[in-house]
Amino acid sequence: GGNTMFKSDITMKLLFILSLSTYFHVLTWAQDDLDADGEHLDQLDEDEDFDEDTSDDLSIAYVFPPYKFCPYGTFYKGRCICPAACPFIYEPVCGSDGKTYSNVCLLKKSACDAKKHIYVRHQGHCKKVLPLIKKCDIVKCRFGARCIDLKTGPKCVCSQGCPKIYRPVCASNYKTYANQCLFNYANCKSHGALYIKHQGVCRKRPFCEYGSKRCYPRFYDEYEYDDEDEDEE
Repeated sequence: GGNTMFKSDITMKLLFILSLSTYFHVLTWAQDDLDADGEHLDQLDEDEDFDEDTSDDLSIAYVFPPYKFCPYGTFYKGRCICPAACPFIYEPVCGSDGKTYSNVCLLKKSACDAKKHIYVRHQGHCKKVLPLIKKCDIVKCRFGARCIDLKTGPKCVCSQGCPKIYRPVCASNYKTYANQCLFNYANCKSHGALYIKHQGVCRKRPFCEYGSKRCYPRFYDEYEYDDEDEDEE
């Protein structure tokens, strides 16, 4: 009876040692398999673009020793294997990268091949994002006016702020403007109804009384500045 118990105890110890030896042998083989090529092909490190996500739009990130992530692929012998092919099903989806994929499988395959985190933004084709166009880009102002964008829409306004330079010009309305800029402002306000008759102050023009076509030798002088022009100066 004592010999039997002794033999049984030795057998248990041998089996335990053998199991430990087998366990460490398997671990060593697995590590050698991981490092056989010198590189972990298709294997993603934790510091890469993939994050573990379990949302509806994302594939579940499968975590395996040594804690590598395979969001869109399959873990096989220490590597993430991307899908080799996808079914010929046309159910377009829009990816987070702004590209349209024929189906979810192709989106996942592209994400896995590129090692990028791409998720389904919405079903169907991606909508084209048109460049932002300012309203003034399609408005052409006349008579030297400039366009400004207002909440109510684009508006053409006459430019103000002329320099204090005295280079008088005489306009077709027989008014003298201190410089070309002030004339341009007046012409803009009149929607292009004016033109410059000559440089310098306006000369005296004949004054015809009562609508007569023939003018008397009396002249009407009009070369003083408008109050508006004086304010502009």
